Amino acid sequence: MAPATLATAPAAPKTQGSDKKAPTMLVPFTRAAREHLEPFVDESKALTTSSQQMGPYDVAAYGFLRGIYLQIEVSGGTGSTTVAVKEDAPWNLIQEVSVIDVNGAPIFGPLSGYDLYLLNKYGGHAWAADPRQSPGFTAPVVGASASGNFNMLLRIPIEIAARDGLGALPNQNAASTYKVRLTLASADDVYSTKPTNLGTARVRMHLDAWSQPTGSDLRGNVNAQVPPAVGTTMFNSKQIFNLASGQQTTQLKRVGNYIRNLIFVNRDASNGTRATGATNFPDPVTLSWDTRPLLTAVPKMLMRHLMQQRTGYTGTAETAGGPDNGVFVVDFAHDFDGKIGAELRDGWLGTVQSTRLEIQGSFSAASVLTVLTTDVSPAGEVFV
Repeated sequence: MAPATLATAPAAPKTQGSDKKAPTMLVPFTRAAREHLEPFVDESKALTTSSQQMGPYDVAAYGFLRGIYLQIEVSGGTGSTTVAVKEDAPWNLIQEVSVIDVNGAPIFGPLSGYDLYLLNKYGGHAWAADPRQSPGFTAPVVGASASGNFNMLLRIPIEIAARDGLGALPNQNAASTYKVRLTLASADDVYSTKPTNLGTARVRMHLDAWSQPTGSDLRGNVNAQVPPAVGTTMFNSKQIFNLASGQQTTQLKRVGNYIRNLIFVNRDASNGTRATGATNFPDPVTLSWDTRPLLTAVPKMLMRHLMQQRTGYTGTAETAGGPDNGVFVVDFAHDFDGKIGAELRDGWLGTVQSTRLEIQGSFSAASVLTVLTTDVSPAGEVFV
């Protein structure tokens, strides 16, 4: 039997303009752009018993600014003393760091090195982000006749989401650049017992950026040449509250934008230590948003459990991959896969200048409570 004939539909008649090319797809920004790293600072300072300001440094102009890698290597320390370091070492070698925009306003900080360490670890800007687990980290050499030398690598975050580039900022004008300001702390702030001969800190910075995409790709598809809602800016700042023991209601003043993360750092007011910070922190704790409770009488252990669940840090406290004494995190950035970061932005906490954001609970001793706030000022539609 002869095979059946395949019927085909008659060709539709041509209409005016039907010979034009079909519309091309829009290539997403992160597919059209390329990741870019380049150095822009390499300077050394001998440690002293005084703080030392470095910079301000012009950030290299290229593409769209995602962040800045800050690498510090302390070497050359020697001596015969029994060297010991303070609680927040080595991160507290950075007394203050900030990033200033092209108009002279801070978009990051000013924050301490320990603040930056916590933002790296709990800020949701990368997975497996504990700076103690980085190959760029070497703990201070302490003990008898020790050098006190150490290395650390931290990242100043500017971009919010690597998935689509939200928050990466235009950085293409070499005549009007972002700037980094850095102050090295006194050696007495880092060491409780210094090496006889203090080392030298080599400070290096690398630009982390997206390239500027071309107008179209190799197939002729149109490229998105800027990140979504370009101009959307993330801010990292801190507030410090001196609190008496007993029941306290503390109003957090950093409102007016979408809040992405809150990091609470509690220290004993009498000696500044975090060792008893968790003990002194309220148990339970309540967090209210315009009188609507976000956390209602939540035990500290449950807060710790949620931190572990959303970060994966299960190690011993104050060690690599473990939690930090006196540190509690309330995040609004785990709505994608349950981990902090790479979020869809659905969980962000919307606030206005009149918002009352309050933490309530009973402190078992007088405390100094530091609150690190990550918030976002949108410049367009940021929800996906």
